[in-house]
Amino acid sequence: MDLSELANIKPPDIASVSIPDTLAALHVSPDTGLTQAEVDVSRKEHGNYSFGELSATAISRRETLERLIPRLKIADKCVLSDRFLLVQGTRRRYKIHLGSGNILMEPNDQYLCIVPDARARAGAPQVHLPFEGDATLSIILSKAFLLAEDRAIKDPVILRQLGK
Repeated sequence: MDLSELANIKPPDIASVSIPDTLAALHVSPDTGLTQAEVDVSRKEHGNYSFGELSATAISRRETLERLIPRLKIADKCVLSDRFLLVQGTRRRYKIHLGSGNILMEPNDQYLCIVPDARARAGAPQVHLPFEGDATLSIILSKAFLLAEDRAIKDPVILRQLGK
C-alpha cells in the first residue's frame, strides 16, 4: 500500500485491521498491552512479592509480631515461620505472608482472597496502634483474628473459597 491509498481508509478500518495485526506481530496482550516476556517477568515479580522472601520492612514486621503475638487472645492459634504467620482455624490452617498480607490455605496452598472493606473502615472509630503507619501489619492482624475463628465467618464469598 502506498501513501496515496491511506487517504481512502477510514480511521475505524485502520484501527480494526492494523492494531490486532500489530499486537500479534509484537506478541502483545490486548488486555494489558504487555509483551509475553513482560507478562512473565511481572508474574515472577508478583509471585516474589506475594509469597517470596521478605523485604527489610517485612522483616521488621515479623519482629513486631514476635513481640505482639504472645499477648493476643489468639496466641495459641498462631505460629511465626520464616515468611508467614500460620493461623490454625477450625476449618483449615492459613499462611499469611508477612510481606504482602496474602493468604494461602493448607494443605494445598490454595490462595484465599480477603480484602479490607474500605466502607466499613470509613465509619469506624480511629484507634491508634503502636505500629501506626504499617497498614500491612494491621491487615495481617485483622486477617489472623478472622481466620482463627473461621467457623464464625458468614461472608459467602469467603465461605465459597474455603470450600464450605
